[in-house]
Amino acid sequence: MTRFHTPFVVLLFAFTVPSNGLLKPDKEVYTIGGWNGGTIDLFKTQYKKVFESYLSQEVGTLYDPPIKFQLTPVDFEINATATSLIKQNMLDFVFHSPGGVTCLEAMFDFQPIVTQRQLVSGKEAGVFGSLIYSLLSNPKITTLEDLRGKRVAVGQPLASGSYQQGWNYLNKKGINIFVDSSQIIFYQSDYARQLSDVLSGAVDYAMVKSSWLESNAPNDMAKLRFHNLANLSFQGEPYQFLTTSQLVPNSGLTAHPSIPKLLRSQVFAALMNLNRTNPAAKAAKLAGFTFAYSYESVRSMEEQLGIIQTTSSGKICLDQFAGLYQLLSCPSGYYKVDEDQLATACDQAGLPCPSGLTCFCRPCRVDEHINPVWFWVVLGVCVVVGYISFGSG
Repeated sequence: MTRFHTPFVVLLFAFTVPSNGLLKPDKEVYTIGGWNGGTIDLFKTQYKKVFESYLSQEVGTLYDPPIKFQLTPVDFEINATATSLIKQNMLDFVFHSPGGVTCLEAMFDFQPIVTQRQLVSGKEAGVFGSLIYSLLSNPKITTLEDLRGKRVAVGQPLASGSYQQGWNYLNKKGINIFVDSSQIIFYQSDYARQLSDVLSGAVDYAMVKSSWLESNAPNDMAKLRFHNLANLSFQGEPYQFLTTSQLVPNSGLTAHPSIPKLLRSQVFAALMNLNRTNPAAKAAKLAGFTFAYSYESVRSMEEQLGIIQTTSSGKICLDQFAGLYQLLSCPSGYYKVDEDQLATACDQAGLPCPSGLTCFCRPCRVDEHINPVWFWVVLGVCVVVGYISFGSG
């Protein structure tokens, strides 16, 4: 809980503010890129008070002239991605999902400063999981095994709760959504539309960040079936929201490696001092922030999914806007359907993609070039069975 860190924050603040006057800034405006599940307007409404008003007041006034923090949404649209803006030297800090944090660490050496603690109905947590749910009145889905052959709604590839953790959980249970689903529908960050389609029967089941339903659609929860709920804790703190998967750290604020250590420490101290009673925290539905947790488990998932890759020039994260096809990886024994063929696969299957979304229908198929070859020793007692692969198609 953040209250344990208060003495440290007070000492840090006393150390970083000179007694003989205000500091001279390197520049007067620092830009924070940010992403969170939902829409651009919702993101601005929730986080502008924290990352603009609050930080400008608490940190900006330590300098002469005062520095300002400005918030700009990233990764909601193809023309404003964190990656492109960083390459243009337009971002100083980035607030992002765990998947985004690990990509920024891998590609640009951004360093996590704090992890947010969300607040929903008086309950708080600095971690979250993936919640897999379906319509309670759907008699065709009552167990995980019933998810095979169904239509699944997921978020965007960098979203831990609505994609990565759910994919990882089902994969460990022997269900690969790219092999065992009739259709995969990417809703990006529009979880409200995702829920609406589950309720209407337009999609069979969904993966969403745990606590999202409690926060945004509590009245609809009685209509839903939640699959394989887990009773978990993180670092000794019981997790109080519904989750199917294991837990990962919540969204975090990261700093460009060029940001002075003094400024990082001041931003850290200010955010650590933010508590649930502050109007900025209330707008963002935050209990506050805590020391940055390790995002190593998220990095491992992304490497397994092929989102983080190692190349001759270093680590890269695949761009979700460059086409979801490149993010698709098939398990051993299956091949990835040609992109042009995949573009028409859903229509041919009688499963047209909802307007404005991206869909895959059976993108991974059995590699028919792996043929069973039987060797019989006629005069002996030995029978040898093997497989010869002639390519992956």
